[in-house]
Amino acid sequence: DYDLFYQEDILPARQKLSLPKDKFIILIGSQNINDKLKDNSKLLEILKDLDERYQVVSFGKNPFNNKKIINFGFIKNKKILRELYSSANMFLTFSKQEAFGKTLVESLRCGTPVVSNFNSSSEEIISHKENGYIVRNDNFLEGINWIERNLNKQKKKIEIKIKENFSIQNISQK
Repeated sequence: DYDLFYQEDILPARQKLSLPKDKFIILIGSQNINDKLKDNSKLLEILKDLDERYQVVSFGKNPFNNKKIINFGFIKNKKILRELYSSANMFLTFSKQEAFGKTLVESLRCGTPVVSNFNSSSEEIISHKENGYIVRNDNFLEGINWIERNLNKQKKKIEIKIKENFSIQNISQK
């Protein structure tokens, strides 16, 4: 819904959610964090390589029990979800199979680049190295580092372009 998901300024969004202002925030989320198709368990491997400059934030049912992750649980309120996307430096998804990457589109609508595993949905939504990074070799740290260097919302104002063909109006007309 293009009326519900739009970019808010990063620092006020973080303040509303009591998130750290000075960290590079990596957001992950889905209906159910433990869904095997989403493969979010890879996050636990990546956490070992992230230092104190990074903060991982998650949303969804069955969140990880890990001190390094701030969990918001399942979110019904779209305003809070918009603020989460807007507060993050990037959205990370490990899914190898998607019918449609709704979280990818929501993130991009909120001005937050996406790092995604290569799948047909991500390739349709993400323009590689323009509004996100598509991982083809399971090296998600490479994607995280690329976003931090090139599309870091804390260092410069970035304009995330997204194909307009995902609006409710366009989908219903098709």
